[in-house]
Amino acid sequence: LDLVSSTPAHYIPYNLSQTSTQFRTEFTAEYRPVSLEGSKWSLSPWSGLVGLDFRDSAIQAGYFVTTNSTAVPTARFKANPAPSAVNATDYGVFAQASRSWSKVQESATDGRRGVAFKLDLGGRFDSNQVRPSEVVEIAAPNGTTVLRPVQDFGDFFSPRAAFAVTFGTRDTQGRLVRPLTVKTLFSRAFQQPSNYQRFASEPFVREIPSPGLRSEYASNLEVALDWEPRDGLRFNTSVYRAAYRSVLQTALVVDACCTPLRTGQFKPAGDFVVHGAEA
Repeated sequence: LDLVSSTPAHYIPYNLSQTSTQFRTEFTAEYRPVSLEGSKWSLSPWSGLVGLDFRDSAIQAGYFVTTNSTAVPTARFKANPAPSAVNATDYGVFAQASRSWSKVQESATDGRRGVAFKLDLGGRFDSNQVRPSEVVEIAAPNGTTVLRPVQDFGDFFSPRAAFAVTFGTRDTQGRLVRPLTVKTLFSRAFQQPSNYQRFASEPFVREIPSPGLRSEYASNLEVALDWEPRDGLRFNTSVYRAAYRSVLQTALVVDACCTPLRTGQFKPAGDFVVHGAEA
């Protein structure tokens, strides 16, 4: 029972539905050469892969919202525009290269001591392009609907790099025994907000859309140590720093149109930096 307006207790069954289509294809080529053996160094040539990613999408901008309830005043629901599809094309180009080399040194006390190095480099370029003159109809704060142009997310490059050094003793088959490995990794990535986050509205939960949302970004730097002193016993530890920019979350905002006066809306929550260690 609503004691303020004397409205009887009730429940509101409603359904959300969405229909979207996407065509996607990907091409990848990989190159793996044979290692080169030398007198002191075992050196592998560069190996790697390259690829293309193509997506052509018609993603629905919001939800179809239907309800069979007649007990609730219609003013409690905002206008629910019929969601239109946003037509967009995404291109991606990615590449990765890897190289490793090792060295064995004879020692009178330690036998055949060895050291191995490995370097990995990679990157991906993404481009998001919305069809010209794309517009969607969204709910407005005053309870009506408005047409808003759709902005694309443009271009972004995601790099990745990793370098590892392994120390140990070579056995008779050339494998490193009791290895100690130190690794350093760096990566950067992004995530586009979905059409649901930008344009959709949901009764009582999130009635104000956010058509101006932009991408979220993250970068990560990690240093890890791994040691296997003997078979069946292993230690590993790492420290890392992760930075996040333009993180999205649902925030409570004033909704003067309808009851209740507050509703949810996707908004950038700000930037965060996380430091951590694990073992």
